[in-house]
Amino acid sequence: MKTIFNQISKSFKLLKRNHTYMQMSPQLEVRRHLPHLLLAMVFIPLAGLAQSQQYMSYQGYLTDGSGNILGSTNTGPKAYDVVFRIWDLPTGGTIGSLDELFAELQTVTVDNGYFSVLLGQGTSYQTEPHPLLPTVFTSLTLPRYVELTVLGIGANGASVTILPRLQLVDAPFALLAVNALNVTGANVITAANLSTNLGLWQANGSSIYYNNGSVGVGATGPQRKFTVNSLSANAASDTSYQTGIGTGTKQLILGYDTGIDAGIISASDYSTAWKNLSLATYGGNVGIGAITPSQRLEVNGNAQVDNSLIVAGNLGVGPGLPAWPFQVVNNSGFVDEVLASSSTIGTWMDLQNNSAGGVNWLVISSGSGNGGGAGNLLFAPGSAPNSTSGNVLALTSGGRVGIDTLTPAATLEVNGSVQVDGSSVFSGEAQFSSDVYCYNDAFFENNALFSARVGIGTSSPGYPLEVDGWANYDLGGGFWYAFVTGSGIAGGGSHTNSITIKAQAGIQSGLGLYVTSDQRIKTDFVPSDSRQDLETLKRLEVTDFNYKDVVHYGHRHRKGLIAQQVEKLLPDSVNQQTDVVPDIYQMANCQKGWVTLATDLKKGERVKLITEKGGSIHEVLEVAKDKFRTDFQPEGDKVFVYGREVNDFRSVDYDDISVLNVSATQELARRMDQLEKREARLTELEQKAARVDQLERELTELKKLTAQLARSVKGGPLRAQKTAESDAVADAPVLSASAAQEQ
Repeated sequence: MKTIFNQISKSFKLLKRNHTYMQMSPQLEVRRHLPHLLLAMVFIPLAGLAQSQQYMSYQGYLTDGSGNILGSTNTGPKAYDVVFRIWDLPTGGTIGSLDELFAELQTVTVDNGYFSVLLGQGTSYQTEPHPLLPTVFTSLTLPRYVELTVLGIGANGASVTILPRLQLVDAPFALLAVNALNVTGANVITAANLSTNLGLWQANGSSIYYNNGSVGVGATGPQRKFTVNSLSANAASDTSYQTGIGTGTKQLILGYDTGIDAGIISASDYSTAWKNLSLATYGGNVGIGAITPSQRLEVNGNAQVDNSLIVAGNLGVGPGLPAWPFQVVNNSGFVDEVLASSSTIGTWMDLQNNSAGGVNWLVISSGSGNGGGAGNLLFAPGSAPNSTSGNVLALTSGGRVGIDTLTPAATLEVNGSVQVDGSSVFSGEAQFSSDVYCYNDAFFENNALFSARVGIGTSSPGYPLEVDGWANYDLGGGFWYAFVTGSGIAGGGSHTNSITIKAQAGIQSGLGLYVTSDQRIKTDFVPSDSRQDLETLKRLEVTDFNYKDVVHYGHRHRKGLIAQQVEKLLPDSVNQQTDVVPDIYQMANCQKGWVTLATDLKKGERVKLITEKGGSIHEVLEVAKDKFRTDFQPEGDKVFVYGREVNDFRSVDYDDISVLNVSATQELARRMDQLEKREARLTELEQKAARVDQLERELTELKKLTAQLARSVKGGPLRAQKTAESDAVADAPVLSASAAQEQ
């Protein structure tokens, strides 16, 4: 054995000198340099394992491009992934083409350059062919070539293919098998002595078998491997080709009946009649046109039932098992059912319920001869499958719906009362000829026209619009009714005003604004201090301002009160409630709920976001630098951030302010009355003072005359004026008397 391995080593060294570029040499090629004993040692164990047709030993010597031994003593044995390919060409060919006959991947251990593998023990590589090795070697005239590709050892991990390809040649002793193709003799069965040699049949234990040709029983020219013609003596006719098994007259018949020109499978008892035929009784499935039936009976093709079909379980049309008594589903998972009819009355479907109180319902696709009009879908109860007893619902081809009417004049027409217990949304026009009751929310995006009266919270409105209800905005305590406390007494704590109608814009009235103020609904009457009311009114600051939300309120300059300032003077006249303030009011990008905008919003706060379709309020779920996230995901990538929701949004009760103004005005009126009285008294006094001044002037004149008279009496001059002076003195008492009388 030592001598053998020395010879192997010398042979591989010789091969190494002949191939300087990563060369591998298969054992079958190396045999020229080795004694026959080595070949016997290699192949005999494979034959002994009865696997010589499955594997092929292959050895080689591996170096890199520089001639360095792979897996040398310096590095120790190393493993490489190698793809072995067998071609029918020495060069060329395309991987995956017919020229590539075999390919497999093996992990090869290279020890000091040497490796040895068994081809056929590897795994398939990608989509390349990987048949059994015996199928690769089919002719003596077709050569085969081995090619090796080592994966991952090239530059940048590239694979390297070993060239040239090495031709596989016969082992010397394997040449003996060539003679088997030319064996002749009297006991050898060939085409020439096929009909006379019984050696066609071969033994296998207690059985015999035959691989070529056909066998006929009752048939001189069998067209199939095994042909039986009229095995049964009870064949129906000479034109039936049948085979069967059974005892006595009970038989299973399998064959072809030319009388009906069809194949047959039947069970018979000629003493009585034909019998039932049970298929797959003990398991398995039956397929008609189906190679691998998945159910007890699978038909691949059309099926026809000329009489009744009884299904005890569920009946399904389409793929999958039916979950309901009758299920129709197409291959896409959608219900796809067609009921067709050419009747002018229409296509009718009858839904019957025969239990107590059950009704026979009819669904009709109407035709030209139907009283409901052509092309409509009608729902109606009926006493029979083809007779209706009333009209309940009609869907027209023009997209209109009629309830209790066959000819709806609008998109929806109801001939009778309508009750909506939940939400009802009308984006177009809705006409009602009778009462409309909305017990929950009602939204009108466009116009809402009511020719009679509208009641919100009441079924008997006494005015064109009557609202009976309110929403309480309360920050603590609030009021409650007796049925809440259970005490029979109404109670309350701190409370802000209740709101019945909230308007985001102005309210216009052609007559006036009326506020309920009946004395009989009030208590605890205390006259207001008008002097204090006047002082309070004087302290209210009327302010000129503009609204931040110019889109909603516009740019018009406003004049009004500030709730926070009013609250300091009249806290009961200011409401606090939950609303949104425009404290951000900016456009921003929004992606997957994240709004990119620097704000001071905090997690848990709520913010109003607006798109082209409207606005909505959302909770802030997460906050990061210069962005925050909500559950809102708009259709586009833009969103307008209006502002946050606050629970202390203030509004002023201008009714209180107006009444305060009345009280202050009354105080001013009282003071005005006092001023008017004082002014009247002052006028009177002024008039009297004027008279006093007149008297004083007259008195002064009188004194002057008296003085003149006195001088005249003393001196005696001016006698010529005596008569005139006497007349003046005589008149003076008259003037004084008149003045005194006036005083």
